[in-house]
Amino acid sequence: MKTRQVSPEMAGENTGRLEISPVAGRKRAWKRFRRNNLAVGGLAAIAVFALAATLAPVVAPADPNEIDLEAVLEGPSGKHLLGSDDLGRDVLSRILYGGRTSLALGLVVVTTAATTGTVVGAVAGFFGARTDAIITALTDIAIAFPAFLLALLVLSILGPGLFQAMIAVGVAYVPRFIRLARASALGLRELEFVLSARAVGAGDWRILRAHVLPNVLGPVVVQATLLSGSAILIAASLGFLGLGAQPPVAEWGSMISDARQYLRQAPHASAFPGLAIVLVVLAMNLVGDALRDTLDVRSG
Repeated sequence: MKTRQVSPEMAGENTGRLEISPVAGRKRAWKRFRRNNLAVGGLAAIAVFALAATLAPVVAPADPNEIDLEAVLEGPSGKHLLGSDDLGRDVLSRILYGGRTSLALGLVVVTTAATTGTVVGAVAGFFGARTDAIITALTDIAIAFPAFLLALLVLSILGPGLFQAMIAVGVAYVPRFIRLARASALGLRELEFVLSARAVGAGDWRILRAHVLPNVLGPVVVQATLLSGSAILIAASLGFLGLGAQPPVAEWGSMISDARQYLRQAPHASAFPGLAIVLVVLAMNLVGDALRDTLDVRSG
């Protein structure tokens, strides 16, 4: 009796889908991502800003807090490539050091919010019942407030400061990750691979850790990328209001705030920090949009 050889493609037809190895899936996703020139440009821009901020002590032309009263509000020149502010401090140096503050704030806040929100949301969606009802109710109340207003509310309790701003923005974003992770977990808990794991005796927490959470990460990564730019924008807004990083710490929002009264006399002092915010937020949005398309299983 002859045995019939079954190809992977035929096996895929029998199961309703074609199995793709994790390595092949990553290569395919990266190839799809590289086809998006705007996303690649955005990723390159983020890398440049991150590298410049990391190497600020080396590449900055001056001490960001060095006051030079003879160079107050000077325009771009050989001595100050992007000009100086109202205290004669080098704008380029302060932008580089401010990038360390703003980028680190966005990264830490979104990473913390994503981790907390994903775990809480996955638990709520997977177990359901009373736990889900309580978490969903609290999440709906929090999301009813715009993120910026919720951050202001938290800061009104904690007081101004960089660390307090990080907590405030993080609290504002945790509910968004909870909702996303909960929705993903609700869709996963009745799928065949979860039911199969339960049928062979796997406990709920093992299924949650080994099967549900890994499959929730895709949408969470996309959301985290998109919200990183938004977090930087909110942090800059808080800095503009004097509620974020306090002087003499260089931060893009506070730089714009300090220079706003000199817009006619020295527009460069606020224009360049504002441009840095725009470029970083735009780059993160481009990368986030591309990741959303790349990780969409329905895309080719």
